[in-house]
Amino acid sequence: MADKRTALATPLLGIVLGIVGAVLLYTQLGNIVSAALDGTGGNTAPYIVLFFLGAVFALVAVIIGLVGLIRGGHRILHRQPLAGPRSGTPE
Repeated sequence: MADKRTALATPLLGIVLGIVGAVLLYTQLGNIVSAALDGTGGNTAPYIVLFFLGAVFALVAVIIGLVGLIRGGHRILHRQPLAGPRSGTPE
């Protein structure tokens, strides 16, 4: 049977995208609010674009993580069932 494990680059890409996405979301939300409230006419368009880019990065990171869990590419987590009865609990 073929090995289903993913290459190391895929989880690392997910981690990097998640970190970059979270940083973009955090910093650009502050920039959007600051630019909107400073009274100089706004000009928040670049900040909004970067904010949504961060949201897309974060969403892609979550999808990569979920696909990795479902495919069983992680050495420890693939042994844990995502749904169904848990061992040791009464049914």
